[in-house]
Amino acid sequence: MAVVRYQQQGISGSHDRRTSTFLTEHARSFSGLTVVRGSPGLTLVSQTGSAYVSNLHVSADYFRVLSVRPALGRDFDQEDEDAASALMLSHDVWTRHFDASPDVLGRVVRLGGRPHTVVGVMPASFRSFPSVDVWLPFQFRTDPQGAGLNYLLVGRLASGRTQDEAEAELRTLTPVLNEQYPGAVRDFEQLGVVSYQWLLGRDLVPALVLLSVAVGVFLLTVCSNAAGLLLARAAARQREFAIRRALGASGGRLVCQLMTESLMLAVGGGLIGLLVAAWGMDGLVSL
Repeated sequence: MAVVRYQQQGISGSHDRRTSTFLTEHARSFSGLTVVRGSPGLTLVSQTGSAYVSNLHVSADYFRVLSVRPALGRDFDQEDEDAASALMLSHDVWTRHFDASPDVLGRVVRLGGRPHTVVGVMPASFRSFPSVDVWLPFQFRTDPQGAGLNYLLVGRLASGRTQDEAEAELRTLTPVLNEQYPGAVRDFEQLGVVSYQWLLGRDLVPALVLLSVAVGVFLLTVCSNAAGLLLARAAARQREFAIRRALGASGGRLVCQLMTESLMLAVGGGLIGLLVAAWGMDGLVSL
């Protein structure tokens, strides 16, 4: 998955209707390119009460481009996009506001004062960028906010295409876009591609860095403690080593014995560490 963006001194930007329409029609590096528009949030009113929710307006093919299917119900179709009256719930809103009721499908609720019909519920594992509570279909070609830089383009790279190839095609399309729509891409800007997965996880980067530092400090502490214990044990066994030497054991044989004991300790600790790491990785991914 990838997001098409303007690149200006490392800052990503959004698109207007002209650029969005042009790229969805001409960019061949993507097997699908869907349009997304954010919203400050709306009030959801239903039979169970009211709640303030964050929402995202998306093209009808949004979930198909992301290759994710609802846990309940269906995703959007072209009729939903034209009518703009359907609604997709996040798993969190479904459980928190509708008590995870399976008969929520087909229920009419009011969002921002307008009636909408719930057509599906997304799985608990699904996260979008930006993260929201509900999704609404919209037709961006007739959207009254189309003149502003309000749209994000999310696409799936075509089979065999790379991110670099997609960016090369966007650079090729830029002069054509500017010829058709003067000023669509300014001289100090260029169209680029960024990984959708990176956008989903970028808020976690500071926490992961802090976690890595904490793990490194913990590892150093454990290693220093283990080394200290081995030295203390070796010092306590000096009498034993002296007796072995007196009985004819060579220095090399004693070293081999110590290496064997240390190797067994390292292998045992390593196996336990791998088991804990596998369990911890599953927990970290879930978190």
